[in-house]
Amino acid sequence: MQVVGNAGGKVTRLTVPGAPSCVPLTWWSTSTVLAYCRAQGQPSAGQLWLVPTDGSGPTQLTQTSGSPSGNGDLGGAWQAAAGTYVTVSNFRQCPGAPSGPGGQSVVPVSGGSLEQPIAVQGTTNNHTSIVGTSGGNLLVIAQTSCPGTSALLLVDPSTGDSRTVMAATAGQVGVLAAFPYVAPTAANGQ
Repeated sequence: MQVVGNAGGKVTRLTVPGAPSCVPLTWWSTSTVLAYCRAQGQPSAGQLWLVPTDGSGPTQLTQTSGSPSGNGDLGGAWQAAAGTYVTVSNFRQCPGAPSGPGGQSVVPVSGGSLEQPIAVQGTTNNHTSIVGTSGGNLLVIAQTSCPGTSALLLVDPSTGDSRTVMAATAGQVGVLAAFPYVAPTAANGQ
């Protein structure tokens, strides 16, 4: 990974020791990037890292997770309610759905370890993925019924209580994708 200024300024190489490859996912703060890095010797597994843009040493956010089947793949991380939460793939599906990793869960991270998934009120808990945060809550897209209607919800991660932000229109699949607006931080050629 490399950091380059908007005006083509100085290039800073960002590395994670022992990781054969890394992909930046998003800004964690104004000076840190959240990156997904493949695990050495495990081509189907990886970890999330916090990588400072000044080139100093990274911090491991999660332990290695993932498998050749796709179960346990990490989809990103967010901070809410004084905790860190990740979206993790799993095999949870509606009855009668094809088998395989197609489900997703919201999972708290504690000391780098993945905890038990959060049970989100008003959902099937088969497919719940984080798209952002708001006021200490997680903004998620979640399956609300089988065979697959989904909604955009605001979830209190400490209780699993949810509030609907956008529901599915009758007869439609529902919310497929969403992302919160965040004002650009880079300015003045920096």
